Amino acid sequence: MIGEKRALEAILTARIFAPSEALAIGLVDHIIDAEIDAEKWLMERTKASPEVVHAAKLTIVGCQEQLDREGRNQEYERRLFAPLWGGRANREALDSRLKHL
Repeated sequence: MIGEKRALEAILTARIFAPSEALAIGLVDHIIDAEIDAEKWLMERTKASPEVVHAAKLTIVGCQEQLDREGRNQEYERRLFAPLWGGRANREALDSRLKHL
C-alpha cells in the first residue's frame, strides 16, 4: 500500500506516522476524529458476517496474483466463497430475505 521502500523503513524503524501523513500516503483510508462516533463508523463497515468479510478480503488480495497464475478470477472466487453457501451467514440472509447487504 505504501511501497516496498517505505514499508521496509516503517517496519525496521517502528516509525509512527502522524494521521495526516498516513492518510496522504495511503496507509489508512479514514481518520476518525473525536467528534465522530467511532462505533457507528465501524458498524457501517462491518455489516457482513466475519466469514463473508474474510472471503471478500481474500478475493481482493488474491485475485490479481491468482489471475496471473491461472488466468481467471472466477474459479478462485468460487473456491473462496463456495464453502460459505449453506453456512450461518447464508442461512441468516436467506431467512431475512436479504439478497445483498
